[in-house]
Amino acid sequence: MWVFGPGAIEKMLNSSHDVRALTGMLMVEDLFHKLEWQAFWTHKDEATYPVLEQMKELQNILVANERCPEQFEVINGQMEQLHKNFLEF
Repeated sequence: MWVFGPGAIEKMLNSSHDVRALTGMLMVEDLFHKLEWQAFWTHKDEATYPVLEQMKELQNILVANERCPEQFEVINGQMEQLHKNFLEF
């Protein structure tokens, strides 16, 4: 992982290094999301969400190049519920 020093941060804030600034913002955003999910899973039981196991099965189906529209429909609804619970958390 990269380290941004005070000089680099000042240049990013002044828009003289836009690519570096965007990269830095995306890294920070990713870190926040990871921390949020870690906190979520410390208070929730993964067994409550069978969709997680179904996602693993779906991944195996896709690796085998098989079609699976029914699985997508089931998983989509369950993922929406998981996302809603995460946002409420």
